[in-house]
Amino acid sequence: MLIYRIYLGFLFTTLAIYFLAYYVAQRLLPFIIYEDGLVENLAVLFYTAAFVYSLVLLLRHHTVGQRKLICLIGVLGLGGALEELSYGERLFQLQMPRINGVKIDALYDGLALIVRRLSEALLKRSEITASLGIATLTAGMICAWKYRTALIKGWKHIWDQTPLRLLITGIVAALLAQVCDIAAKYPSILLVAEEVLEMNPALAVFLATIAIHYSENKRLTSDVCAGKTYP
Repeated sequence: MLIYRIYLGFLFTTLAIYFLAYYVAQRLLPFIIYEDGLVENLAVLFYTAAFVYSLVLLLRHHTVGQRKLICLIGVLGLGGALEELSYGERLFQLQMPRINGVKIDALYDGLALIVRRLSEALLKRSEITASLGIATLTAGMICAWKYRTALIKGWKHIWDQTPLRLLITGIVAALLAQVCDIAAKYPSILLVAEEVLEMNPALAVFLATIAIHYSENKRLTSDVCAGKTYP
């Protein structure tokens, strides 16, 4: 719980600092939110640290479930670092592919292009799209109501685990960042929010490894007290 509070405190503090910079010292914005700026470098640092520490955690005694979670965090850490570095485009002067005039130097660019094309196609058939949307929403609500007990129980089980809680909050922050990116134009407060929100999932991934470390130490201590030994 303490680690999660630290994450939330960092999230709201960074948002407050960067919003203050937007209103008081806009000349600092390029240093903060441009490519290879402060925010992006911090994100790379957090993702890389999460990847390296996940490798360290795999060498310790963990349950099968924890090992799967550690592997997931390691993949997120490595993938996140590569995304922030545009897969080495600027470091190694690579020529990234272009699709319909859009440079694809990150997974987000490819997904954004797909979503844009799909949205354009669906808007051309608005009546069919509306019907499918209503039908999908209705079916989802029926299923959610039918299995509400299992869903609530499963959600509580997930939310009680700090690493998973951090990852879920990080995913929400990343989604909010993409929403801000849609409407953002420089200099825009939404652009500042987008960059800061994009950095916080990196911290969430790193803190998830710390949470696993502490939970493992607690488990090992309990096992030692119970007389269990490890090879």
